[in-house]
Amino acid sequence: MTSKSVLALIAVVPHTLQNGLMALMTTAPLISTLLVAEDASSVSRMVKDHCPALIVMDMDFPGAQMLLEQIKSSSPFTRCILLVDSVDQIKDAENADAVLMKGFAAEKLFETIETLFSPGETESQPEPNSEDGS
Repeated sequence: MTSKSVLALIAVVPHTLQNGLMALMTTAPLISTLLVAEDASSVSRMVKDHCPALIVMDMDFPGAQMLLEQIKSSSPFTRCILLVDSVDQIKDAENADAVLMKGFAAEKLFETIETLFSPGETESQPEPNSEDGS
């Protein structure tokens, strides 16, 4: 997958991290559309309405663990990257497809996204946001 084709959702507490992540994600090679949620209800609504292929969520986002469980239950093909502050938080990230420690390099984020959407990872999944619904 070399062209932009992934609809992504950012769920982080509004502050510098959100602004930086938005700027970074708009330059990610696979990201075609970027949505931003500022609370748990908007995450749930956007997952239901838009079915994003990727969610990048801050572990400090209110209700992050509950939201990850709901997302994986209702939208099992959505890939989730969880951003953590410490190694201790990794143990609570069991529903995430990938975990990045805050302070990661931009290249690490891009590599993680590329890995999550590589042909071996997605061959048994429907294309995100496909027109025919299959």
